[in-house]
Amino acid sequence: EPAPDETPAADAGQGSKLLVAAGVVTVVGALVLVTSMFPPFLGTSPLREHSPNTWQNGIEAVAAALAGICLLAPPSRRLIGPGFLFGAIATAPSGAVYDIIVGHAFPPAGPGLWLNVAACAILTVADVLAWRALAHHGAVRLGRRMPAGVLPWLVAFAGCAGAVLLVAQVLNQDAIAGTTYKAAGTDLFALYCTATMALVIPVVAVLASPRTFGVALLAGWITTAIAEAEFYSGLTSSVFALTLLVLLVLTVAYARTSRPRTPVATDVAGATPRA
Repeated sequence: EPAPDETPAADAGQGSKLLVAAGVVTVVGALVLVTSMFPPFLGTSPLREHSPNTWQNGIEAVAAALAGICLLAPPSRRLIGPGFLFGAIATAPSGAVYDIIVGHAFPPAGPGLWLNVAACAILTVADVLAWRALAHHGAVRLGRRMPAGVLPWLVAFAGCAGAVLLVAQVLNQDAIAGTTYKAAGTDLFALYCTATMALVIPVVAVLASPRTFGVALLAGWITTAIAEAEFYSGLTSSVFALTLLVLLVLTVAYARTSRPRTPVATDVAGATPRA
């Protein structure tokens, strides 16, 4: 039987292989996502015909590719890569469902739609691989209470405000930028899923430890949320985008705020004891 101390090393090795696999799958998903913009999506119209769709898919593809690179690079593989990945592809599962709903409501669905579904599915597989890797090496933990200080609460509040304002604006505006028609039943599933991610991810990020993972999670989410803001309202008109700007500033401040360190023990005279 292997020695007891060999098991953690084996788990860490397995986790690293899963993260590398997740990185490769993520890059493939990003390439498929870019490809999906060119063939017909619905009828004879490709996604690239509408600027909001081009920007949305382009930004999300770049975010996914960056996540894949972070997972493949050893220095960022363990924490930054998974964190950025989870944030960057948070809307991939709901995006695949949204495509199928739209294809059923407005036939015929073109090859671009099915490529987009495939890209979202591939990215979701990468997500699962990364989750399994984190479970293997147990490097990330979630606390049961908010960390000390006002900054974590501000991050959570910014996420909550973004979720509420996103839904309120989209339901009351004349048309979704990426569809050119008013939000209807076919759009609500994806909208509410995006709003849920906007609410949940900042809370998870500040509860997560180490902080490096949480900051990467926020960075990945802000990147893909910018793409969602462009799709739903256009960046120049999106109130949600303004909350993302606030969240970005808070994320930078949160990243620069180190956790309290345990003070070094000293002797009675105040000198650091020697070994």
